[in-house]
Amino acid sequence: MASSNSSVWLTAKQASEYAGGINEKYIRELWARGLMRYSKPDLGQMVTKREWIDEYLESREVKGGVVLDNKIDNILKDVFNA
Repeated sequence: MASSNSSVWLTAKQASEYAGGINEKYIRELWARGLMRYSKPDLGQMVTKREWIDEYLESREVKGGVVLDNKIDNILKDVFNA
């Protein structure tokens, strides 16, 4: 039998821990808004899989590049022109 640590299905609390401490309520909000996949067996609690959490997090990846460089440039201009 698999231990709870290696279970394929994660509760909101376990998903929160797996995702680096994202608030458990926020995990539930993502489910309610249809932004993260989950399953709800008949009369059971909502659960998700690690790969579904990864899928959500990867879809929200922030790529630094130009946007970040522009923000830094604007901040530096404000500091040096003040």
